[in-house]
This record gives sequence, structure tokens and C-alpha cells, in this order.
Amino acid sequence: MRVSAPLRWAVPLIAGRLAAEETSAVRRRLLRLAGHIGPPARPMLGTILEDLTDERLAADALVALCTIAPQDAVVHDVLIRSLQPPHTRRAALAAEAIGRMRLATPALRAGLEVARGSSNRMVRHVSRVALLRLSRPRLP
Repeated sequence: MRVSAPLRWAVPLIAGRLAAEETSAVRRRLLRLAGHIGPPARPMLGTILEDLTDERLAADALVALCTIAPQDAVVHDVLIRSLQPPHTRRAALAAEAIGRMRLATPALRAGLEVARGSSNRMVRHVSRVALLRLSRPRLP
């Protein structure tokens, strides 16, 4: 789901609410909404990066980052760090995001190769699938 163009005016309102909100459930919904808005929600990147430190919010924050700024070097750095142990759940999510968005930079590929050797079966599987997606041409 993407938010239609007329609703993009709400980005400052959502950013303010996200910065002030303390309830995890509400923050998760706001992160999802920011992700649905996509690149116009770029002013929220700083706040979203802070939410990566909270395990309850990290998954939603990671997805929001990938949809808002998929080509941003900071987001790529976050993805590479997320692929590393001990973040099992986050590593699987990061690998999935890299594969789905086809973020085929050398650094992200190298991170997936390392994650493919993880001790966690889910991380290994998702990393292999992501590498397969990156090696296949995108269909029109």
C-alpha cells in the first residue's frame, strides 16, 4: 500500500507525532505509515534510525527505512550491520528487504554472503533467497 499524493502533506504531522510518542504500539503504526508514504517521508529518517535500538520497533523501522530511502548509504550501512550477529530476527528481515528491493551493491552482497553462513537456519535461508533474487534479472 502506498499513500496517495494528496496525503503527503501529513509528513510533518506524522514526524512530529513519531518524535513525541512514547507508546510502542502507536510508534509501530506510525513507522508503518511512514514506510507506506515512501521517499516523501525522508525528513523522518533520523527519528526512524533511533527506533532501530528498540527491539520492539526495529523490524518496522527497518522496513520503513528501506522504503523511504532504498539507495541511501546510511540505510545500506544499517542493513549491513543488521545482517551481523546477534540480531537473528533483524538479520532475516534485512536480508528479505535487500532481496525484495534488489539492492545489489557489492557491500550488501558481501553482507548477505556472510549471513548465508549464519548459525541460524532462518537467516541462512532468507540470505540465500535474497542472493538468488539479486542474481536474476528483474522481469518487466
